[in-house]
Amino acid sequence: MLMCYLILMMPPLALPVFWLWPLEIAAPAYWDVLALSAWIYYLTIKDMRRPVKTGQEALLDTGVK
Repeated sequence: MLMCYLILMMPPLALPVFWLWPLEIAAPAYWDVLALSAWIYYLTIKDMRRPVKTGQEALLDTGVK
């Protein structure tokens, strides 16, 4: 459960890089974190929108009877 919240908090948790590193290094690193977060959010939303298959419907797709 904690992992879900950490993934959602990736961009705010990455903000201290601006205090630790020069802007030339911190800005690209932060954009990398933002891009990774956006990709993870996209995959999560895509998976959440898939139809739920349980029971016989799920067995038909796998070839198991």
